[in-house]
Amino acid sequence: LKRMKKLPPRRLIRTHMAPQNLPESIFKNKAKILLLLRNPKDLATSYYHFSLVFSPFPSYESWDSFFKDFMAGKVPWGSYFNYLSEWNKYIDNENVMPIGFEDVKENTYLGVKKIVEFFEFPLNEEEIHAVVQRSSFQSMKKNS
Repeated sequence: LKRMKKLPPRRLIRTHMAPQNLPESIFKNKAKILLLLRNPKDLATSYYHFSLVFSPFPSYESWDSFFKDFMAGKVPWGSYFNYLSEWNKYIDNENVMPIGFEDVKENTYLGVKKIVEFFEFPLNEEEIHAVVQRSSFQSMKKNS
């Protein structure tokens, strides 16, 4: 929080926190929140592969052992289903914009356009297309 307070306004902060772990001021001050959601099956698969290469995470001998812990919420950050349930309480809040990762992946232009409109970023069509281009997997791999 100390670091965030030092940043000039309009701050963009990325987090995986559940809403009950965020400062109350975020909701009181009507901060805009982009809630990026993933299909639980895709999330679990990605999480499993990430856990295999990220040493601070517990390592699993098999997908089955990971999946058992994932479904029981016995993984770092706990249950994804509880996370979704907590965020669902804010889903109708006008300052919360839920968007599906898979939806953005399927139609990146439309996803970026919705995000730009929600945050009221002053981007024109050409700039939106540039964001789409630069955020493609190929572009990020090339410019990593």
